Amino acid sequence: MQGGGMGGTMKKILSFILVSVLVILAGCAPSGTAEETKAVEFKKHKKIHENFKATVGELVQRFEDSGSSENLSSDVNKILVRWLVNHIQKEDSKIGEHIKKTK
Repeated sequence: MQGGGMGGTMKKILSFILVSVLVILAGCAPSGTAEETKAVEFKKHKKIHENFKATVGELVQRFEDSGSSENLSSDVNKILVRWLVNHIQKEDSKIGEHIKKTK
């Protein structure tokens, strides 16, 4: 059930999200001689990203097992909106500001 149409679109969306999460995880390591507190905060932040990666992996597995569905599309939408609003807008912007200050 992985053919074209909506299933193909869903597969492309999930693949894009998964690759994006991997790139973000690889690129957000603390640079230089970060203080221990910042290192601990980074570990917490990275764990959040790893949990999101696992969630996306579950969505990919659901797609691989059953193909595209209204239920899967709804779940993808909810998870992405929550991630965009609650995490990227708030948490990742804090990390971005820190990186700008350290460069």
